[in-house]
Formats: sequence, structure tokens, C-alpha cells
Amino acid sequence: MRKVELRLNEEKIKAEGKYALEEIYDSLDNGFVKYADMQKRMEADGTIIYFAPAMKNKDHYAKIWLAIDEYTDKKWFTDNVLKYLYGDTYGSDNPNDYSIEDILEEFEIGKSVS
Repeated sequence: MRKVELRLNEEKIKAEGKYALEEIYDSLDNGFVKYADMQKRMEADGTIIYFAPAMKNKDHYAKIWLAIDEYTDKKWFTDNVLKYLYGDTYGSDNPNDYSIEDILEEFEIGKSVS
């Protein structure tokens, strides 16, 4: 099972008024739900979890990473993201047994908040 967790700084986005929050969320859904064929779940703290319980075909993993990479060079995203994590169970049957990578650190953008 693979997942991407992200949380935006909605207060900052709204206060600055440079970007429309709904358009940002639509773009993220296009990348992760439509293109990368992942499911979406919202957490109470505003974290969005895009997840794929199983790989759908041989290109699915690559599409997930292409979607992840798509946003790492978008200023509207990197200036406003608080958390951007990738998780993979690497074949474990336990859905809570994730190895987590901080995408912001990996791409030298910053560090995700908890």
C-alpha cells in the first residue's frame, strides 16, 4: 500500500489571497486521484491522504511518483505546503506499517511538520 500525505497552510493561502484554495485542491486531485489513480481521504487536522491499496498495473508506481514530483517545483505549492510525505508498506499486510519519506526533505525544499 502506498500513500501521500499532505497538508497546506490554508490560513496563509487565504490571508495572502494570491491563490484560490479550491483551485489548489482541484489541481492536487487531478494529479493524485485522476492521473495517479489514488483514493482520497481527509483527516480532521486538514491532512489529505491519497492512497493506493494495491498497484493497478505496471505503470501505477511511476504515475504516483510523477504526481509527487509534479508539485515539487510549483511555487504555489511549495510556498504553502506544511506536510508532504510518502509512505509505503513494502509488501507488509499491516496497513499501519509504513516506511515514511519526507518529500520536502528529499527534494531539498524544507521539512514537513508533524
